[in-house]
This record gives sequence, C-alpha cells and structure tokens, in this order.
Amino acid sequence: MNKHNDLGKNFMLGIIILLVLISDLTGCIRNQQETETTTEIVETSPSESTIETTQPVASPTPTVVPVREFEHREERRNIAIVSGKDNVFFLSGGETVEVQGTLDTVEYSGDRDSAAVLLDRSGDGTGRLIFFDGKTVKEIASDVICFRVSCDGNTIAYLIDSKKDNQSGILYIYSREKDAPKLLDASAGKHFALSPNGSAVVYMAYDEEAGTNSWQVKKRVREQPPVLLGENMYPVALSDDGVLVYAISVCVSDDGKLSQNELVVFKENESRVLGKALYDWWEREKSASLHFNEDCSQVLFHNNNGIFYSRNGEAATLLNSSVYLMRPNSILKDDSYSIDKGLSDIRLSYSVTYTGTINLYRLVVSITSENQSFDGWIWYFTEDLKSVSLTPKSWSSHFEQVDQSILTYRYKELVFVEDIYSPEYEDEYDSSDEYLISDYATFHFLLTSDKKIFYYADGYLHSLESDGQSEPVVISSGCVGMQRFVREGKPDLIYYLEIKDLMLMESSFVYQEAKYLDLYMIEDVPGASPVLVDTQVSEFECGDFGVYYFKLNKIAPRIAEIFAIRDSDRFIKEYRTLTADQAYDTNSVYYSKDGDVFTKKGEIEKIYISLP
Repeated sequence: MNKHNDLGKNFMLGIIILLVLISDLTGCIRNQQETETTTEIVETSPSESTIETTQPVASPTPTVVPVREFEHREERRNIAIVSGKDNVFFLSGGETVEVQGTLDTVEYSGDRDSAAVLLDRSGDGTGRLIFFDGKTVKEIASDVICFRVSCDGNTIAYLIDSKKDNQSGILYIYSREKDAPKLLDASAGKHFALSPNGSAVVYMAYDEEAGTNSWQVKKRVREQPPVLLGENMYPVALSDDGVLVYAISVCVSDDGKLSQNELVVFKENESRVLGKALYDWWEREKSASLHFNEDCSQVLFHNNNGIFYSRNGEAATLLNSSVYLMRPNSILKDDSYSIDKGLSDIRLSYSVTYTGTINLYRLVVSITSENQSFDGWIWYFTEDLKSVSLTPKSWSSHFEQVDQSILTYRYKELVFVEDIYSPEYEDEYDSSDEYLISDYATFHFLLTSDKKIFYYADGYLHSLESDGQSEPVVISSGCVGMQRFVREGKPDLIYYLEIKDLMLMESSFVYQEAKYLDLYMIEDVPGASPVLVDTQVSEFECGDFGVYYFKLNKIAPRIAEIFAIRDSDRFIKEYRTLTADQAYDTNSVYYSKDGDVFTKKGEIEKIYISLP
C-alpha cells in the first residue's frame, strides 16, 4: 500500500520537477500469407485455335508464420484524488465529491474506476476507511490500521485495531455487491492479499496467547473454511480459485541480521521454493519486486542471481543473469508492504505489481545491473523464454511506449525506436535502428498517440514527427513539465507549465514566480499553437478522468513575509522559525472532463516549500 505523498507532486524550494508517467495503448502485428494464382498458356498446332486458360497452380505446403501478439496494459486513470490540509476531492467523469479529512493512504482498483482511502490517521496508527465508487462516497469503518482493494474493485479487506500493539487486529472483508462487512479472523496481521476478483484471501493469523512473534498463514476461498498453509511467512498474492498462493519467508538470526529469505508458492497446498535471497541488493534499504499477470498464474521476480519467471506454480526459470527489475510502465495496480522484524540495521519491504496482462512475456520493463536507477536497458522476454535487451537508457526507468514503438532518455540523448518487437532483436539488438532525437535533451519528453515526439532540449520545448526526416518545431521556452490528455477519436492535448525566466528557479528569494507558473495547452495537430489555459498554476494532472490544476488563491502570510526579505542572513534566520501551520498556501481546484472548459470545484491548502 502506498503512503500518500500528495500524489507525487511536491515542488521543492527553487526546484520544479514534473515527471511524466504515462503509458499508452498497444496493438499487434499480424503477418498473413495469400494463396498465389498463375496464368498457364497452352499452345496448339497452327491448324487449331489458340486457347488461353487460367487455373490455380498447386503450391507447396505454406510456411506457417506465427501471429506475433504484443500485449500492453495501459495504466487507467478514471479517478483523480487531490488533497489539501484538511479536505479531499474525488474527481471522476466531470463530477466532484469533496470529503473533509486529512488524507493518509490511497489504493485504487485496477481500472481506477473506484478507490479506497484512509483519512485522519491518529497517533495510535488508525484512521477512517472511505470508499469512492466513481460517483458516491461511503464510510466503511473506523479504527482501521490498513486495507487492500481487489483488482476489480469489488472487495476490500481491512484490519480493525485490536487496541493491543497496532500489529494485529480484526480482519474484515467488505463486498460492494452485498454492501456489508464480514468478519474473517479475530486475530490477524497487517500482511494480507486479495485475489484479482476478491473471491479469495490469504492472511496472517496469530495465536493470541503466543503474541506476534509467530503466526500462521491461512487462505480462504469464498465461503469455504480457512486452510492452513504454513507458518511465519508474509502473504504476497493468490489466484481466484486459491490453487496458487505466493508468500515470502524471512528468517532473522539472533544478532538481528537477515539470515534467510525466499519466495514460496503453494500449489494445491503443497509448497515449492521459487527463489532465494530476494533481499540481497541493498545494505540498508532492501526491497523485493514481484510482478503478476492477470490471474496470478505467472510471476516475474529478481534476486541476486538475476530475473526469474514461473508459470502455474512450476519451478522458476532464470531469464537474465545479474540484473534486477524495475517497475513496469504498464500496470493494473500495485501494492507495497513493509516488513517489521526488528532488524538491527536494515528495512525490508516488498511491492506486488498486477500487470493486468494475460501473459508476462513481451511486457516491456526496465532492468539494471547496479543498485540504483541508472544505467540499464529496456527489456522483455519471449514466449519461449528468450531474453531480449534493447536500447541502453539512463537517469531513470522512464520511457514512453506506444504500440510497438518506444521513446527513451539516455545520457542527455533522446532515442526513438520504431519497432522494439522486431524478430531480429531476439538474436541481437541493432542500435543502428535507433533514431537520435536530440543529444541535449532533458527527462521532460512524451510520445503522443500519433507517435509525435514532444521534448525539452537546449532551453526550448520542441515537437517532432517520428519519421526520421522532419525537422523539430520550437513551441516554447521555459517548460518545466508536460503531460498528454488522450481523447477518443481526437488528437491528444499536450499540457505543460512554463516559467518565463528560468533564472528565477535558481534564486532563494523568489517564491511566487518560481512556484506558480503559466499552464499552456497545445493540440497534437500540424501547425497548432499553444493556448494559455491559466496563470499562477502550481501543479496539474491529466488522465481518463480529465484534467485538473491548482491555481494560486492566496500565499500564506508568513511565507509572503519571509520571501520578501532580501537580506540573506535575515532571510535564513526567519526561515528557520517557520512552522508547518504557517506554510499552507490557499489554492483553487479547477477541473475539466474534456480538457477544454475548466470549472472551479473548491479550495485546498497546500505546502510548496521544504520546511526547515
């Protein structure tokens, strides 16, 4: 479960970074073979008439060309959730619902057409669980420690505090269809997982007399009695029929060190170790990453030996040595967990990604060979388990994919590859197929539905056709971030923030000019010009829900006072006295379903500086 961080947008003092996380729709390439016909000329003697006939010629048995299907799951965004100091807005389908409360945790359904949030987490670690179905809000429970939402959004599992240690509680299942909670276990742990459609659950169960130092792992499928699988493991995922259940086993030695850890699968309640040493990558921050397909019959993971793949609970196959996975661009949903084992010097966590694809092969991800998000490759594997490494990339795992094409950033170079699924790449990647867009690019770039490239380089925002022949067109200067709004049957709309003087971002004394920018929109059509949407905008977001942005209404009085000081020593002295309550600016929330007409929906208070 992801701790809410204002949806990833926190403009630090003097620095603005808007990363574009956009995934695109895919298609397939089909090769067809047609039956050939020829004309046969039959000649006779001079005394006979010449007869011309046409008839099919028998051909040899045709070579069957396999259909190459490339599956790509777009990360849907049918709901946006924006929050301030003490209120939350749910935006969906042009409608807005406001709820009072402080947002702590958000978890979406797979198609992001519903969401559950935890509000007002108190000092004892519990809060109010609210569910939004895309139209209305319902409060599910209070005193909630943690919760999970099924991929289809129809089931929520949540843990009610037992008022003992905040590590165990009462586990309930809420069904949208029945609109009622059901008690599952009176003494469960914080780690539990729902199957894709919520019909099965796997969870930790404690013996109240033994405390929380040991526990059992149980699964329950529909109304059947719980089944004991094992002990002292952390549940990860399971299939809807409960035949496949995944868990992580972690052992800690007497000196508080991680001594053993492994990924286990239970198939028909019989266990098999799929991989060991999942946490061998970092010294202090150790994280395991596991990716599942639509029905959890396939899993992709890495350990210190490389990337592994298992199907239907079978023994895992090594796909690529000495590399590890990063989060795929295209996902259905993902959950994150933190393991509290009292380790003396490290923190353990694991993330579970549901890709929503029927198969995991040909799912494009980033991989790297080092313990950081630099220097790696775009990668996928084939149905016959062949590893395919594509163009090297750097700086981050970010790349844009539309159908079979990708756009990626590499050492200030922006590179476009038209067909990453070319059969030749399964033997060896050919870098000569790359189209170098710019060697002075930044990480602000995107690829539209029509495969036009927008990128920021050399101080200007450019657009460029991906045909390898066109010249770039300068759109604007001072761009600090861009996103695209995809419209069905219409060209994309590109939104970006512009600061008129980039030097303002380098000044410690500038606040309003560097943090509240001009929002522009340009349509992805030839000859289009940017249109000013609004001024004094702090942030914006595009998705299937539409487009929203925040417009400055009022700078916090204390912030305005401090940032008006021009004496450096005095500025620093006063800044160090700043408290959180004095740092909230008032912003108006504007929202549009179609990306055209925006309506003010309310106000929120936000912090846009790093507190001392």
